[in-house]
Amino acid sequence: MRRFKKSVGLLITMTLIAILTATVPGISSDLASGKNGNNETMTNFYSLLSDTKPEDRYIRDQHGNRSPLTAEVLSNNVKLFEVSKRFNSLWDKYEAEGIFGGAFADVFTCTFNVWLKEIKEEYTKPIESIIREIEGVEVKFIKARFSLIELYMFQSMIEEAFLNGLTSYEVRLLDSIKDRILREERAKEITMKAKKRDNSRVVVLPITFIGLDFWNNGLVIMLEELKPQYMKAIRQIVGDEVAIQFKEGDGKLSSGRPPTDRYIPDLIGGIQIFTPPRATTIGFRAFCWNTGALGFVMTGHVGWVNTQVHQPTIASNNLVGTITKNPSRTTTGDLGLGRRSDAAFVTVNTGINVHRRIWPNDRYIHAWESSSPDRHIGRVLFKSGITQPWVTHGSTVFVGRITSPIFGALYNQVFTTIPVADGDSGGPIWQDLGGPVLIYGVVVGTIGGPTAQSYYSPIIGITEDLGVFGP
Repeated sequence: MRRFKKSVGLLITMTLIAILTATVPGISSDLASGKNGNNETMTNFYSLLSDTKPEDRYIRDQHGNRSPLTAEVLSNNVKLFEVSKRFNSLWDKYEAEGIFGGAFADVFTCTFNVWLKEIKEEYTKPIESIIREIEGVEVKFIKARFSLIELYMFQSMIEEAFLNGLTSYEVRLLDSIKDRILREERAKEITMKAKKRDNSRVVVLPITFIGLDFWNNGLVIMLEELKPQYMKAIRQIVGDEVAIQFKEGDGKLSSGRPPTDRYIPDLIGGIQIFTPPRATTIGFRAFCWNTGALGFVMTGHVGWVNTQVHQPTIASNNLVGTITKNPSRTTTGDLGLGRRSDAAFVTVNTGINVHRRIWPNDRYIHAWESSSPDRHIGRVLFKSGITQPWVTHGSTVFVGRITSPIFGALYNQVFTTIPVADGDSGGPIWQDLGGPVLIYGVVVGTIGGPTAQSYYSPIIGITEDLGVFGP
């Protein structure tokens, strides 16, 4: 992550924000520990569901199958989120040892599923001790054929053969280097290697997405067309032993919906903004690292730096700010290493306020979920946007690289079954914690097909690209 020089005033601001975040009322410690007896929290879940039409109270999985969304499922979602947080250190340890094949949550059975190449007590006991701390959560160990490292290598072999730019493995390698000078030196070597590779490439396949399939210990690849020769070419690179879900999908960005008349003078996430000629959605409040400027995060594919932003439409006195952060794909991170998000930062004009809340019902933002997106699989998340029914929900299914028509390679994007439509771009993706919400990122677009899936840019990529902090 880029580092910025911060003034004493900015540090004080950050400290106050951290204190406020740590002491926000409404996060149920009982619920986090698995005790469903917290009536207020469960009431909040029931209230959230009451805002949804009965026919829409279901979760769609990656295959299009539907299961009921209930208050108990939302309660399980929070418990499994807590398990995932506590599992983070073991995840890093087991991944480095090459015995871990990934994990995913099942909110319907309240089960944390773990892929291990070797199911031994020395690996399972530490995980079981974490699970026992959260009442009502089960753990399931599944024999993995491949480790996460091996799956990332298979993914990168395909990228190296058929896609321009850095591979996902090279991006992960660079992101793991914390020292900026060392990172810059390594980046020069890697980018030079990638350019030579691109210049000598004979075949480029129309891959719109490639990522890890945590449900099956394999890969998922989306192509503009599912032609046999494309799939055969990919198999020739990685062989037949790797489980691959081939899907058809043409990437579509969410933007350009006719404007609505919803207007809130004090800005919050989830409401309409306008950058000619498109209406999109505000994500959430944020601050610029190097200046401390107040603003908000929005989609990046409707305007570059210096684009003016209005709310809700262009009219007298409706100008609220200007895009001040939206690096092109050749300048991200000052290293020219591609993008991690389709997002932009708007610095608001003097007199414009941005609240730490999202629409509807002024839901309070507890924090940003800034963990690696491969830890989000199976969670139930919501979207606020400007298209009816405004709030929709689904589960996270894949993480990987998307081919963007605007930015080229977008790394570590998260695919979901959340319904989105034109105009929802930039809208906040969030998890309900029984009152306050946790922000995961912003809506980007969809991949087409009979079971169209949406995807969002996660917080960790947004902060890397834009140099912002919050909430």
